[in-house]
Amino acid sequence: MKYSKSELYSIALDSEVQHLNNTVLEKLQTIVSEIPENIHAICFENRIDQFEDPVDFLVCYYCSSHNLDSVSSYINQKIPNKYALRINDFINNRKQSPAYKLVNLIWFSFDYEEGRYSTVPTFCVSTQHCHFSDFSLLSSFIINTSEFLAPEFLNKTKELLPSLECTRINHFSFTFGRKAFRAKFVFKLETLRLPSLLKDLDWKGNLYLLEQLLNTIVQVSDEIQVGLSYSTELSEKIEIELPWITSLDENYLQDSFLSSLRKITEKELSTNLTPWLNLKVQTGYYIKITLTSASEFNIKSYLYSSPYKKRK
Repeated sequence: MKYSKSELYSIALDSEVQHLNNTVLEKLQTIVSEIPENIHAICFENRIDQFEDPVDFLVCYYCSSHNLDSVSSYINQKIPNKYALRINDFINNRKQSPAYKLVNLIWFSFDYEEGRYSTVPTFCVSTQHCHFSDFSLLSSFIINTSEFLAPEFLNKTKELLPSLECTRINHFSFTFGRKAFRAKFVFKLETLRLPSLLKDLDWKGNLYLLEQLLNTIVQVSDEIQVGLSYSTELSEKIEIELPWITSLDENYLQDSFLSSLRKITEKELSTNLTPWLNLKVQTGYYIKITLTSASEFNIKSYLYSSPYKKRK
């Protein structure tokens, strides 16, 4: 059995880890009522270092013909916004071009800023297809896609890509939903290889603090997922995602690890995430630690749910 969009959303909100105020609930309900039905997954973002309400809402779609038509129709409602037009160009290419058939998943992030959700969401494109293990093919696809999704940053995209060959690029995104428009690469690599990669990229962020964080993370994971944003210049902000937790047996958020994180980040972390694993649908969560351009740490959890019943 597969739950509907509204059913899945309601189940997710029943979790004890969600504490949304009425204003956010009303705005989220509007988004949920408008987005296409046949979702692959939803995801809530929650600030666990400041115990705030969840702010961002993500929704994922599998790239079937029917889903793409529905997404295109949804995006057409946002026209004449120039970013909506760019997303629709991508959808049209995905329908028609053989090179784009390798994209199996797309998703939107509705970013909450200044008391409202973005009109045109951040747009994310998955590159997790086995054929994209050919880096020349992947690079060509990313450059081609960036030519119409983020032409302003095309030179920087071309400049960054060669150094990322040593990583596994899982997706790239375009933050149409934020005040500052940026592109972002999200890739996986071995935890302790990140500093040398950043030196190759001439990253200007706080490498000392980052290395402290990585030396703590390597206690629980030899591999991380990294988010690097850029415009015409590479951002000093960097996002580090820890592995997904889909069962209590996988939960690495134990006292020893949390204690080490507190010493580095000076954050008091909430660990009340395990109720999410007890829902009747397929669920999981992961932790993302961001080192900001101001050399501060922010910590978020991403609480994921798919519309399928949990296997017993």
